[in-house]
Amino acid sequence: MPADTLVAEPVGDVLGAPEHELTAARIGKSSARRIAGLTGQYALLAALAVIVLVPVAFAVVMALSPPFDYIAAGSPLHPVNVDWKDRTWLDGGALSVFLRTAVVVGALAWVQLKVAGGGIRTLRLLATPRRVLAIVAGSVVTAVLAGQVWAASVERSALTPLWWLAAIGAVALTQLVGFAGLRPWWRPVVLALLTGLGVTAVTVIAFGAAFAVITCAITALLAEHAAFGVFAILLGMIGSVYLGFALNDGRMSALTVECAGMVLFGVTAVIALSEDSAELLAAGYVGHALWDAVHHRRGLDTTMPWWYVPLCLSYDTVVAAYILLRFA
Repeated sequence: MPADTLVAEPVGDVLGAPEHELTAARIGKSSARRIAGLTGQYALLAALAVIVLVPVAFAVVMALSPPFDYIAAGSPLHPVNVDWKDRTWLDGGALSVFLRTAVVVGALAWVQLKVAGGGIRTLRLLATPRRVLAIVAGSVVTAVLAGQVWAASVERSALTPLWWLAAIGAVALTQLVGFAGLRPWWRPVVLALLTGLGVTAVTVIAFGAAFAVITCAITALLAEHAAFGVFAILLGMIGSVYLGFALNDGRMSALTVECAGMVLFGVTAVIALSEDSAELLAAGYVGHALWDAVHHRRGLDTTMPWWYVPLCLSYDTVVAAYILLRFA
């Protein structure tokens, strides 16, 4: 009996089409059907996430509000008469000031140490005049300007975005002293700006940054494609939070603007998910941070608690940086 032989035939002969025409779209689903399927999955997952998170959000709102004040205000979608104590760097008692200062000093020292190529066993690399100056000056600048950002946020001032930018820029300038000597020239600039952004966000509203860190820590346990999907869903969800504030506001102008924002960020999330684009997803979070920044009395003046804008802004910036670092 003759031995079996393998006959190689062109793929086009087997499937009935020229080989160069056998694209992935023709063999599997079309591109349009794929996007439609992803959109449906996205909508379903977002709906499930809302079902899970809405009760948690209401619990947090009620926990932050004095119960009788909250009921008297008509049980709104935001906290009522919250007693926020820390408004300047020196508020909150000695322990609060010490911990806040220790976190900033530790963060700046860690960045300077990593840039110097060191680790926990090579702390001596920090014992240079320019790195000590960068850490001390960065901590002082952060303490001074954080109070200005807090005050502007409480008042929902139109100057809030400018104070944010001033704080980020000032901290970045102090860190350039320690980054001197890095090449090419743009590398220390980018590192300094990222340091200024991160330290300012964590300091001004550590609650939002802490939420972002928790989110990133949880998604770090997931496979890459699953984690990417979670971040896409979250972008659509946080894009719709302002719609709740607009409904509570009651003005048609606020409702129209916030509906447009919800659609914009939802579409961005769907496209980023369908195209598997980390850059677009990170840009969506950066865009939402800018959307946060223009919500003030002279900009988009939708009624909302003063603390939400800095909280969400810091959350967006930390998550955007994480997406670029992990997926891009």
